[in-house]
Amino acid sequence: MASRVRIDDDGLMTRFVVVGLILFPAVAGADDVAAPPSSVPPVTAPASTAPAPEASPFVTMFPQDGTTKIDIDAAYLFVKNNGGDTSTTVFRGDLFAQYVDPHSGLGGYATIPFTHSSGDGMSVNSLGGLEVGGVFVRRLEEQSTSIVVHAGLVLPTVSTDETSLVGLVSAVTRLPELYATIPDAVTLRIGISPIFRSGPLFVRLDANFDANLSAQNETEKPGFELDAGIGYDAGKVVVMAEVTNVILTGDNDSVTLDVAALSARVDLGKVKPYAALTIPLDDDTRQIMNAAITVGLSATP
Repeated sequence: MASRVRIDDDGLMTRFVVVGLILFPAVAGADDVAAPPSSVPPVTAPASTAPAPEASPFVTMFPQDGTTKIDIDAAYLFVKNNGGDTSTTVFRGDLFAQYVDPHSGLGGYATIPFTHSSGDGMSVNSLGGLEVGGVFVRRLEEQSTSIVVHAGLVLPTVSTDETSLVGLVSAVTRLPELYATIPDAVTLRIGISPIFRSGPLFVRLDANFDANLSAQNETEKPGFELDAGIGYDAGKVVVMAEVTNVILTGDNDSVTLDVAALSARVDLGKVKPYAALTIPLDDDTRQIMNAAITVGLSATP
C-alpha cells in the first residue's frame, strides 16, 4: 500500500509539472497583456516639422512655389491695330526652373524670357533679363496656408533698346516679368505670396517689390506687383481666374498696368500642360494688345 501511495504521489507530481510547463507560457503571456500601457511606452514616429511643398498652378502670376519643376511656355499676342500694319506677329516664351528641398523648404530658381516679333519685312528677336534667386516655402501649422518668399536679381542680359522694346510689349502677357525687359539693368526683386486652400478651392496673393540697382535709363523707378488668383481643383483639371497688376513709380506720377486671365491646367502625372487667355484691363495695355493666348508645359521629377 505504501508503494502504491508513493507511485500515486509521483504521478501527481508529474502531472503538476506537466500542467505547469503548459500553463507557464500562457500565464506569462497573460501578464504581458494585462500589463498597464504605461509600462511599455508606445514607439511613435517623431512629428515632422518639414514644410509641406505647395504647388501653385497659376499661369500668369509669379511661378515660385514649393515644388521642384521646369516650366516652359509660349504666348501669342493679338497686337492692337492702331491704324498700322495688321500683320505684326509677336511671340513671347518663358523658361522657368526651380528646385525646392522638401525638408527645409529652401530652394533656388532661374527664369528668362524670349521674344520674337515680325512684320513689315523685318524680324526681331529679344532675349530678356536672366533672373536668378532663392525661394523659401513654409506651411503654417494647423492651417491650409503656405507662405512663399522669394528674392532674386535680374541680370543685364538685355542688350539694346530696340530689342527690349519688343520684350516690353510682350511683357503684358506676363506682367510680373516686366522688369526683365530693361536694357543693361540689374534689378533686385523681393516678393511674398501667401497661398490658401480649403477643399478644392485655393487662393494665391502676390506682393513684389522691384528696385533697379543699375540701368541705362535712369528714369526707371522702383515698381510694385500686386496679383490675386482663385482656382478650383477638380482633380485632374484645375481652372483659375487671375489678375496681375504692376505699379510703375515716377517723379510726378505713377502708371498702373492691369491684365486678367482665365487659365486651366491638366494633371497628367509628372507632366502638366496648361493654357491661359489674357485680356487687358486698362487703357495702356489696351493700346498694346487685344488679347493673348499662352500655352505651356510643367514637368516635375
